[in-house]
Amino acid sequence: GSDIYQAHNQRGWLYVYPPTFAVLMVPLSLLPVFGAVLIWYVLSLFAMVCAVKWCVWLVHERVRAVTLPEIMFPLILVAPFVVNGLLRGQASVLLCALVTGAIYFETRHCSLRGGVCLAAAILLKVFPAVLLPYFIWRRRWRFSMVAIVSVLAFGWLFPVIVLGAHRSDTFMLEWLHNV
Repeated sequence: GSDIYQAHNQRGWLYVYPPTFAVLMVPLSLLPVFGAVLIWYVLSLFAMVCAVKWCVWLVHERVRAVTLPEIMFPLILVAPFVVNGLLRGQASVLLCALVTGAIYFETRHCSLRGGVCLAAAILLKVFPAVLLPYFIWRRRWRFSMVAIVSVLAFGWLFPVIVLGAHRSDTFMLEWLHNV
């Protein structure tokens, strides 16, 4: 019921995500802290496994035979960042999985799943939006339209339905101003 952009955790970190993510996280806020942290951690691990699996499949398609060192070397390179994100409970692992999923599904011509993954990544942190011009340039029209419509539907319409138009617009403007 309060201003989500004034909320902070015990370390003093402010909330920096779009309003849609806050609305989606409400169920976790209703749980005891340990339960919410455990669920978020398990979801993050699942996201990490999906991202690795999709990356291996994408490489395997191009190279045909992927050796264990070829899989382990990139994992070792990104491990400090992934572990840091997991320990801090940040959304970076989920973001990585969503962007990887968007690319993975787009290469399989699953425009709906890929576009929704890219839209979810954009709604989590806005910078994956820089990928949209690439897909438009590549004439991936269906994928691009699914992503754009999903961002509009879930980024604007969903918070309006849950929070009301005035409150949702206030939070979105505050997010744009602060972040």
